[in-house]
This record gives sequence, structure tokens and C-alpha cells, in this order.
Amino acid sequence: MTATRQTRLAAETLHDHVRAQLEDLIEILELSTAGELMGRCHDVLLADSCGYPARGRPHRRSTLNTDGTPVQLSLSLRSDRSGLQFLGEAGAAGQSNAERLAASRGRLRQAAILLGAERSLAAIEPLVDTLAPSANRELLADHAGAVWLGAGCAAGAAPHVKLYCNAKWGEASGRWQRLRQVATSFGIDSDWPNLRALGTLGLEPLGTGLRVAGGGAAAARIYLSGYGLSWQRIEEIGARFVGAAFEEQIRQLKMTLPDDGHQWPTRSVVCSFAMAPGRLADVKVELCAHCAFSSDAEARTHCLRWLDDDDAAAAVYLRALAILTPDGMNHAAVALHSHFGVDSRGARTVYFNPRPAPGADDDH
Repeated sequence: MTATRQTRLAAETLHDHVRAQLEDLIEILELSTAGELMGRCHDVLLADSCGYPARGRPHRRSTLNTDGTPVQLSLSLRSDRSGLQFLGEAGAAGQSNAERLAASRGRLRQAAILLGAERSLAAIEPLVDTLAPSANRELLADHAGAVWLGAGCAAGAAPHVKLYCNAKWGEASGRWQRLRQVATSFGIDSDWPNLRALGTLGLEPLGTGLRVAGGGAAAARIYLSGYGLSWQRIEEIGARFVGAAFEEQIRQLKMTLPDDGHQWPTRSVVCSFAMAPGRLADVKVELCAHCAFSSDAEARTHCLRWLDDDDAAAAVYLRALAILTPDGMNHAAVALHSHFGVDSRGARTVYFNPRPAPGADDDH
């Protein structure tokens, strides 16, 4: 690392660091028309939580990343229109969970106004009240917090702001009932019995994502997580909701795993289901990179194998790695890669922890 880069990293906050990465990633994705809005949303949503030294420890540990870093970046890789998103904690470290939830709701409205999405947000605010009730003691006592906030953009689509609601609080029956209310709100009650039946296969409620953008209706995604599921079962889930083409995409994802890992049950898997008004829009299967790989270098090798049928997507992934890890891949641990997965529309998504690698003199 050069002396200039060491000096810059010592002076900047994580907020500054991630904002610069966003600008660089927007440039390689040729999304400059959305760049200013993304930067302003990042300032509104995450300036407080990420206002500590970039290579330091967070003032309040987040469950978003294994090292407590309160922000993630993700790339949705496609030949025709790759996209970018950030997601993180909102609010100052010293706030109570109730104060953080209130601050998050306020920041969400500010970001929606920036994007011209006030009408879309107003339509889902009653659902937010159900998913993240401001006076529920059990939710407010959950160390994971109530919500995360983020924003994203892709070619040919309006920039969006996203609210992710924690679904793991309360009794199991209540968790499923809240997810059912999402399905009802989006007019897909007919799909609910099949979604609820996934509980018998070992999947449990994890969260809900609500997405709003200017000039369009809101969308939602429900997330279910499982441990030790067989690949046959995951492929069956994909085929049940989407069909044989997605089942094949899941098989390709499976073959990304090193050391014949695809022969064994998954250590961790997230299956999620996107909802647009009146229809189930897509299904996504994602794996934990920390469970799948021993280092970021190994993750890069196997992700490139996964992307070897799409030169454009592989090129974007490599250019993103150069931005996120200018000093090279970590060969000893998985610090950068967080999750990776595929959806039924053909996008392959990789999630990253953007914290710069600690220096030799940093507090670990």
C-alpha cells in the first residue's frame, strides 16, 4: 500500500470510503445519470452509522456483516443491465432501538422524496407499521434491530430505495402471519399456501424487503432461511415456483462450490420471493460466502468459474474487485465476499463488505 493511500485511509470515515466506491462502481456500470441520486441517498441513510474511521471498529456492531460493519454493497450481474445497491444501518450508534427505528422511518421518507417516490412509499407505510411496529417490546429488544435501509439503480430502471424489515422476532406463527400480510397486500394470496408449505422443508422467516421508486408501484420480497438443506430440495423449490430453467440455474450455482461441496447439504441458504402487484415476480437462491469459501481469493476463483458463460458480467465483477480491494485479494479469510446467488430472471448477485482491510497497526 502506498504512503498516500495509507494517509487517505487514516483520515477518511467509512461513509467517505463507501461513497467513493459507489461513485467508481457507478462509473464502470455506466449509470452516471443515477450517480448523484445514489450518493445523496447514501448521505441521507448511512452518514450517521458509518461516520467512524474506515479501518476502525464500528461504534455499534451490526449483524449485517460478520465483523459488525454496518453497510454492504451488491452487484446484480447481467449481460444486458447490471445493477448496484447499498444496504445498511441508519441512525447514530448511541440511539436506542426505538430511536433508531424512528430515525430510519424518517430517513426512508427523505430518500423517497429525493427519488420522487413519495406516493409509492405512502402506499406501503401501513404495511411497514405491521412489519416493524414502533412500540413492540420484543422487536425493540432484538439485538439485530428492526430495519435496514438502502438504495439501488440499474440501467433502464428508476433508482429505488429499499427497506428491509427483520422477521425473526416473535413466535413462529406470528412471523409467518406477518409474511402472509405482505402476500395479501400485494394480491398474491393464491401463492401463499405454497410459500407457507416451505416451512415443512426447513425454511423459516428471515425478513421482508419493501422497495419503492418514482413513477411506479411498490414491490416486495420475502426472505426465508435454512440450514442443512439438500441441494435436491433447493432445486425442487426452484422448479416448483419457476420451472426447469431456474432449476438448471441452481445447479450451476451449486457447481460453484469448491472441493465437491455441492455433494453435501448447504450450511446456509436464503430463498427469497419477489412480489409485484398481483403476481410472484421472481425467486432467488443465495449462499453465504463465509460458509462456502475459505478466503476471498478462493471466492474470486469460483465466482469467475460461475460467470464463465457471461464475459460482460465477469468483466464487471473483476473491475469491481479492483475497486473494492485495490491492495489485492485476501488469501487467509473471507472478508470482502458476503453472499452470492442467482434469481429466476437470470441475474447473478454478489454481496460485499466494503470495509478496507485493517492495517498492521489497526485495532483488531
